[in-house]
Amino acid sequence: MSMILITHDLSVMGETCDKAAIMYAGKIVELGSVEDILDQHLHPYTEKLVHSFPDIYGSREMISSIPGSPPNLLNPPSGCLFHPRCEYATDECRSKEPELQEVSPNHFVACHVRGGIM
Repeated sequence: MSMILITHDLSVMGETCDKAAIMYAGKIVELGSVEDILDQHLHPYTEKLVHSFPDIYGSREMISSIPGSPPNLLNPPSGCLFHPRCEYATDECRSKEPELQEVSPNHFVACHVRGGIM
């Protein structure tokens, strides 16, 4: 049996899912096993999303938020839809939409900067 779970709660995803697709503005930006997504995330949005949840085993500190606002999908920015909020954005990110590419077996990312890391 299969089930699709749509959530913003990564703890629920981590407890109930084997595979995950992280979406930003209606596009898949990272796809892989839950372990890859939580432990070896590559897309900057996935990184920010993972770090926006408190670690119950870690030190007590303020969690970080993602600066800026989601894009207006009626008039989206050119290139990568996350680039206005991304600390790693380059000129290529601003002009060309990244394609989903496999960076390790069954782990995919759509990012110009981090797609070739592994």
